[in-house]
Amino acid sequence: MSSYFLIHSSGQGVEGWKLLKEELERRGHRVLAPSMRVDRTDLGLAWHADTLVEALEGSGFQPQEVVIVAHSASGM
Repeated sequence: MSSYFLIHSSGQGVEGWKLLKEELERRGHRVLAPSMRVDRTDLGLAWHADTLVEALEGSGFQPQEVVIVAHSASGM
């Protein structure tokens, strides 16, 4: 099975991935959908990237095996 890292957009929270996350897990995949602080746009893209890297590092997922799915502004 695969490991998915779902990154929400700046206009939604992690709940935007709820149905997809449930379906992927039902099919036996591992899913990580961290919550980002979308209210802190003043901290810039690097700060958000660091937040995501920390979530991935703490997950136990092997980065080379992760499928990253980013929505809207999180694609940056």
